[in-house]
Amino acid sequence: MAVIDFICSNIKATIISFGLLLDVIGVVITFRYGVPRFIDGMGIPIEDSDGSTYTVGMKNYGAKGYLGIILIVIGFTLQGIASWL
Repeated sequence: MAVIDFICSNIKATIISFGLLLDVIGVVITFRYGVPRFIDGMGIPIEDSDGSTYTVGMKNYGAKGYLGIILIVIGFTLQGIASWL
């Protein structure tokens, strides 16, 4: 109960901290998967011994990059809203 009272009494600081946490997570994801480009489905072509070709790597990199950007935008928005409270 003390934790809930603390969060409710410091709502501005809590929102700013949560926004900062989302920003950090978004930056780490964006750093790991890169800025989204039209690269989904691209990768290294590998040829089997029977002559068939398939692609390895970079699957869903674009989606994860967009997730990082979205988290950064949400975190920035939360920080902006909390600074006006």
